Amino acid sequence: MRPDVNAHFIIDEAVRLGELPSEENLSRLRKMTPLDLCKEMKSYLCNEDTSGVAMQVLAQATMQRNHLHDEELCAIVNFLCEKATKPKFTATALSSLRSIVDDLSQECSMVLFSTLINSLIKEMPLQNLRLSVRRDGFAIICFMINKNTIESCKAGYLRALLEFMDGEADPVLVNDFFQLCKRILMYANQEELQSVVQSYFDSLSAYFPVVFTPPQKCPITKRDLQRGLLACLSDQVLVDNSIPFFINKLSSPSMVVRHESIEALETIIETGSAHVGTKHLLDMVLHTRNEIIRVCFYPQYDDNSSTKSFISLCFGLLKSVSKKCGKDTALPALEVFSPISEGVISSINSEPTLCSVYGTMLYHILTGSFSCSMVCGAHLLTVLCAEEDKDHLSSVCLLLSAVCSGLADALRAFAHNNNTEADGLRNRIGQPILERLLDLVRYCGHQIIANSITDEFSTSCIVEFLASFFRLSKELTPCFGKGDAELGLHALLHTSVSLASSHVASSKAISLICNIASPDADDVIKVIREKLINNTTLGVSADRMLSLLERVACISMQHALFVINECFFGPTIPVHSWQTELTEVQRSSAVLHILDNINSIDDNTAIDLLKKLTTNEGRSWYYFKCIFSLFSRTSEAFHETVRKNLDQLPLVVAAVLACSSTPTPCSDSYEKTKCLLHQFDELVRSSQSLMVKMVSMNGISGVVSTSTLKYDELSKFLSAPLAGVAVHIATLWGICFRPSSSENSDSTTATITSSLGNLLLVANENEVLDALSFLPIQFTAEMSRKRQNLLSCYVSINVDSVVSLRVYWKGISCLLKVESIKTQPVSEAHFIERLHQGCRVGVATELLRQALCAFIKNQSSATLVIKELLLNPTLLEFVLEGLRSERLVDRCEALGLLSSFSALAVNIVNEQHSESNLFRKARDIILNVTQISLSDKKRKVRRAAAHCQHVWYNLN
Repeated sequence: MRPDVNAHFIIDEAVRLGELPSEENLSRLRKMTPLDLCKEMKSYLCNEDTSGVAMQVLAQATMQRNHLHDEELCAIVNFLCEKATKPKFTATALSSLRSIVDDLSQECSMVLFSTLINSLIKEMPLQNLRLSVRRDGFAIICFMINKNTIESCKAGYLRALLEFMDGEADPVLVNDFFQLCKRILMYANQEELQSVVQSYFDSLSAYFPVVFTPPQKCPITKRDLQRGLLACLSDQVLVDNSIPFFINKLSSPSMVVRHESIEALETIIETGSAHVGTKHLLDMVLHTRNEIIRVCFYPQYDDNSSTKSFISLCFGLLKSVSKKCGKDTALPALEVFSPISEGVISSINSEPTLCSVYGTMLYHILTGSFSCSMVCGAHLLTVLCAEEDKDHLSSVCLLLSAVCSGLADALRAFAHNNNTEADGLRNRIGQPILERLLDLVRYCGHQIIANSITDEFSTSCIVEFLASFFRLSKELTPCFGKGDAELGLHALLHTSVSLASSHVASSKAISLICNIASPDADDVIKVIREKLINNTTLGVSADRMLSLLERVACISMQHALFVINECFFGPTIPVHSWQTELTEVQRSSAVLHILDNINSIDDNTAIDLLKKLTTNEGRSWYYFKCIFSLFSRTSEAFHETVRKNLDQLPLVVAAVLACSSTPTPCSDSYEKTKCLLHQFDELVRSSQSLMVKMVSMNGISGVVSTSTLKYDELSKFLSAPLAGVAVHIATLWGICFRPSSSENSDSTTATITSSLGNLLLVANENEVLDALSFLPIQFTAEMSRKRQNLLSCYVSINVDSVVSLRVYWKGISCLLKVESIKTQPVSEAHFIERLHQGCRVGVATELLRQALCAFIKNQSSATLVIKELLLNPTLLEFVLEGLRSERLVDRCEALGLLSSFSALAVNIVNEQHSESNLFRKARDIILNVTQISLSDKKRKVRRAAAHCQHVWYNLN
């Protein structure tokens, strides 16, 4: 379109009004060529008063064109760039320029790039401008930088681009700066880049470490900036500058800087740059080693989470260096890790802490790559096995254990080629070194078995070495004889159970045995059988033997059955054996621990185990929980088999079966039920053993819960003259466990409540409290099912007919401690009513506080109770009264209650509740009364009072 009157009118009107033309008028202007448009607008563009609006009109009219020739585009861009260098028009010119480049569909050409560099980038100091203008400038730079333009870019242009962006502080633009620099480093000609590398590195490294807290609604996070910066500094062009820079930062007093420096070095290695050579890696290893020792060895570095994280990163860096050496065969591993190899030798004569640190470093190096484990592992074994000074045996063993563990794990992780790798390691180590290693194993094993090593640290080091050798021998079979590996295992077992071993050494040996034992192998089983079962062994601790067997049983099902069948219920027991020292309580507890760690047991195995647990009927009561655990891991078919043969089995099995089964009515269940109830009833009344009484009570509750007896029949049973308190409580528990649909819920509650009330009228206090402390074994399994609640029924008892309120309130405390209220909540209203009633009739306040403590501790929500306590002066007073008690436990209990009330009060006041002022009044009373407790003669009370005051001061 040629210039016409309409175009002139559109432009004149827009300039005169100071606003852009409509889209329809802009479309008319876009029909003109850019050069014709510039000529038409020349008078406006050159006039300082109209230039601002004219530039915006020009930019909008230049946009939305299918294609612009470089000649046309450069003319407009050049004009806008010249305007941008004038402070008055900078913002408008850059905004117009950004609008044009954002709209362009083609990439920036080299001609346009040169125009922008020469007319804008070199001429305008961007960092002196406000943020919105800088954002336009970065948008233009982003348009300019692409593969074609940067590849052709000369060093002068590269420097100009950097200077234009350098010094930015806005997080979004800083992130853009990092991205743009990364593109420049990737695409620029290496020869041209070399002369400005230092400038780029200086500019980028000034941002390290990134210190940034994102303002609200900022799209950039600190992690974004860290990643962007690290991507630049880890580029192969800058690694020669970056590696010494980050290594130098490792000596910073700031743990944050050191932490980020280690992460940066690891990133540089993992990028796989060929520029990371032997010298760089050697420097990394040397300084990382120094930092690890500096942090671990000297006492001025606190053992906190930040320090531990830093040490972990350092070990990770060593492992990354090992991987790098493994991938690049040109990197000599021995030379790279020479600082650590040399340090290992010198550490033998140093403190144990230093040996331990070097041992951990060795392990990470050896497990980083197989080539490093081959080269460095063989070298270290040669050096350490050559050490003949037995005065430093513990240090040598500590270091050798790290080497053997590292080699074993490396072989397990990397050896996948028909033992080719293992053969290579054997050949590299050589037979003389292997013989020396075996000699040391034999020496250490005999020393341990003979109890010649009395020092705890030395014993721990030696058993760790023997354990790691055992693992390595498995990977290098048949390089080592089976007898040598078993000797090491025997020494470990001896340390774990011997009375001569320290507790620390014993625990360590047990842990090591379980770590090195394979679930599929029977090495540990054979040695235990030969050394600790079939032979008379003196000086063995029964407690330690139990600990060992419990851990061994967790290795596999095979090991678990061995422990139960041979160690606890073997056919013969030597006279002078640790087995004779075990009580049935200890033995049953160990068997229960083992069974609880097994997921499922097949029927044949279960039958065999049941026979062993019930062979001696007198002892079988101790294994009630074990048999219950066994039944919970078996099939219903096994239960049915047992049910058919119940007459031939001890009564304890009937109790377990009743507790383990779901209600299964059958034709003869009625008579069997009555018979079992009378049998268990007789045992409860006649036995003097608490164990037998507990099992019998479980039997009663189980039989009642699964029987078809109606409530009136159970009532007759309970009303029998000889029916004791324990039988009543067990029966009531059984009624609670019945499905809620089996009888009318209201009548069930009435039955239970009435029975409990009758007990409180006639029963002995101790009997009632002992019975209420009983918790059936099936309680945990029944918690998730909707059922009656014994505690709710107890709270509902008519207190006016209770003979002893003392017994009643002690009973509430017992049930609150026994029954998990979190899953079976008691009505808070009932409990509050009972508290009021207790205060009115003069129940001892310590009983009320005990019940209240148990309620608040176990109740999932006690909001109503706490509100009532704080808002009712009478109830609050019985809590405060505890502060004046002579008993220490009462004072601490009262302060604990008051502290627990504060959280609810603070929440209510913060929500601007209508009762806020009443809670503030309660706060003032509590703060005033607890003031005297701050001077209590007991420190425990003073601390509790200080905490109480602190939490209540949070209520404003």
